[in-house]
Amino acid sequence: MAGRVIIIWVFGVLLAACAARSEVVSAGAARPVTLEPVSRDYPSGTEIAYEIGTIVVPENRGRPDSRDLSLQFHRFSGNADVPPIYILRGGPGFRGLEYDLERDGYYGFYLEPYREAAEIGVIEHRGFGVDNALPCAEQPVAELADVDTAAERNARYRNAAFECRDAYMDKGVDLSGYTVMQMVHDVIDVADALGHDRFQIMGSSFGSHWGMAVARSYPSRVARVALSALEGPDHTFDMPLEKEASIRRLGAEANAASGLADLTKRGAIVDQFAALIARTNREPVVVASTDPWTDEPVTITLSGDDLKEVTQGFSRGTTWGFLFPRWAEDMRIMLDGDLSGAARRIQYVWRRPTVDNAAWISLECASGASAARRELLAAQTATALVGNHELFGPDVCADWPADLGASYRADFASDVPALLMHGTFDTSAPYANAAGVRSYFSDHHFVEIRGGSHGANIEAIEQQPGFQAALIRWLQSGSADGLPEVVELEPVDWL
Repeated sequence: MAGRVIIIWVFGVLLAACAARSEVVSAGAARPVTLEPVSRDYPSGTEIAYEIGTIVVPENRGRPDSRDLSLQFHRFSGNADVPPIYILRGGPGFRGLEYDLERDGYYGFYLEPYREAAEIGVIEHRGFGVDNALPCAEQPVAELADVDTAAERNARYRNAAFECRDAYMDKGVDLSGYTVMQMVHDVIDVADALGHDRFQIMGSSFGSHWGMAVARSYPSRVARVALSALEGPDHTFDMPLEKEASIRRLGAEANAASGLADLTKRGAIVDQFAALIARTNREPVVVASTDPWTDEPVTITLSGDDLKEVTQGFSRGTTWGFLFPRWAEDMRIMLDGDLSGAARRIQYVWRRPTVDNAAWISLECASGASAARRELLAAQTATALVGNHELFGPDVCADWPADLGASYRADFASDVPALLMHGTFDTSAPYANAAGVRSYFSDHHFVEIRGGSHGANIEAIEQQPGFQAALIRWLQSGSADGLPEVVELEPVDWL
């Protein structure tokens, strides 16, 4: 890093009332911000200059005695005549941009084109960043015999989560401060520090969830939003049947592929897997597999409900489009009777709870699910071919200190101009989310990306000449000229 450190003093601002329950925000004392100029050279010859900012914010703005957090953000200069673009990253779990900028090519694809439109700001996620991460202790690997029932697995997950909760609360960490609404105010504090009276938002997945919360809380500050992989205020816990619908759309394309005839001649792939689940629920199977940590041989008894864990494959999942062919190969292997890979994957889920970070649990639980959605989640668990949200079965959120309440999860109405994008094969934020989100924005342009995964907006940029130019035009002027209503992605290369 080179250059001098610039100190900016940010004076406390009385922030607007939040939509969330008990989310009271009060004026704070002046807070220091540093901006440090940085230059980076890549092996490819690319050179970039930007600034790393650090701002001190309250851990919980609803409490006058709150601890402070140090948050890092990145600032890239751009067209100063257009409201700056705040890129809100997905997750939650973004550790800060330096990790991504270390990859040669990342800047040129994900950031450089948008500097043509405006200045760019990127803020780390509280609870995951350089100086504020809240990692949980790694859990020991359980013996299979100790986690061979759902009740045992749920109890183990709950215990691991609450051990992490209690460890941080004993240190004085206020876990109720790790919510998307506190992250909304992080954006506002950074914008105030940089003198941005108005700005625009780009966000995908959790970043879209975060961006909607900013737009509904501070509509006068947000010039426009460009959101993809849409996740509305009550979409944190995905509906199993909606995820299944996305998987069935993906399966329908696979069934039409001539190269998969040996797999599809027996019928629709997803229907075949549904039949496997039904058979295995009637008669559980004993599977010879290997221990994922020692590679020693093990045997594991699987029911059909257990196999729902691998409806999206046992190797790499279906989150991104380039993984789709691997999903088809996983299906081929399982439907041909080899469940050893599935059993190995299921052991990862059963034997070591994925309780990685206290802030992740706080953010998920705080956004949570409405009472009506919880009823549907419970009903759909038995009927869908996919499992439920990992916090749902153990019901960790019922005893977690972060909850934004029913008003946060309610529908909203906004006249902030919105560009909305969603892929029809998105199995992480189901395509069904798009209908609800479109209803929230009175002034929106929607792009259906047919065949698109969770990264459908990126796939559209990669495959459709002119799409990124039209997106940049939107960011520069709000004009939807050149933006299609439908993008047809290239067929999946299943082989």
